[in-house]
Amino acid sequence: MPYDAEADAVSPERLAGRYSYLEREGLLPLPAKDGVTIVVELAHKEWAEECLNRLLLHSGPAVRLIGVAMREDFPLQPLLERFSAEPGLSFLPYERGNYRINEALADARTSFVVLLEDRVLVTAGWLDELLWPAIDARQPE
Repeated sequence: MPYDAEADAVSPERLAGRYSYLEREGLLPLPAKDGVTIVVELAHKEWAEECLNRLLLHSGPAVRLIGVAMREDFPLQPLLERFSAEPGLSFLPYERGNYRINEALADARTSFVVLLEDRVLVTAGWLDELLWPAIDARQPE
């Protein structure tokens, strides 16, 4: 029996469904070769840990996180202890007179940098949704 390529073809709808599944499950790589740096402004102790948990869960392995304490009284020590085993996460403590966000941005070694407040709670697929419009805009039509 000869091979029937048309019968073996997958419809665009099925491919889109498969892509959606892979994206939802975090199984697709980011559309950036060198990853993404996410700088988080840490100002609200009641939100910061959950924000970082969700970023680690929903952002993928090619992401580097930098938490920056925005106030002198921000309790950074519990976060340092809680996330000490996370290799892609670092913290910059508060320094009076020094806006350390600039330091974090200067330290980014990726094509894309995202700046977030700690009150932002991300969900699955958030980073792809943010990056693809910028990538699509670069492509010729």
